[in-house]
Amino acid sequence: MLDPNLHTPAYLKSRSALLTTTVLAVASTVLANLSLSQVEQAAEAFRLQGHAEKLSLVVFASGARSVEIVQAQILLCRWGPCPKTRLDEQRWMRAAMYQRMATEIGLDHPRRHEGSTQLDVELNGRLRRNDLRTRIFLVLNEYR
Repeated sequence: MLDPNLHTPAYLKSRSALLTTTVLAVASTVLANLSLSQVEQAAEAFRLQGHAEKLSLVVFASGARSVEIVQAQILLCRWGPCPKTRLDEQRWMRAAMYQRMATEIGLDHPRRHEGSTQLDVELNGRLRRNDLRTRIFLVLNEYR
C-alpha cells in the first residue's frame, strides 16, 4: 500500500506521527518474529505497538483526518497484533471507523492534487496513486 518513493522516512515524519510509528511498529514486529531475534527486540516491538495504539486513540479523539491516518489504521488492522480473546477483538470497529474517515476526507472520489512545476507534477501523480492504492485496500479489507 505504501510507495517506497513517496513514503520515505522524511515524508512520513513530516506528514503523520501515527503513520510513522505504525510503520516502525509493524517493521519491528516482523523483525522480532524472525528466528534469530532477541527477547529485547520482541519487547521493543510490543512497546512500539502500544505507542501506535495510544497515538491512534489520540488521533480519533482529536478528530484529525488524512489519508495517512487511514493508511495507519489499515496497517494496524491488518498487521497489528492478534487479540488474545474474542472479547478483545476490536479490528471490526477500527475498520468501520477508517471507512467512515476515508469517506469524510473524500477518498471515495478521485481527488485533485495541483502543481505547477515538473517536480510538483510528479509528486501530485504519486499522491493520486497513493489515494488510489488506499481506496483499493479499503475495498479489499471490506471483503476479507
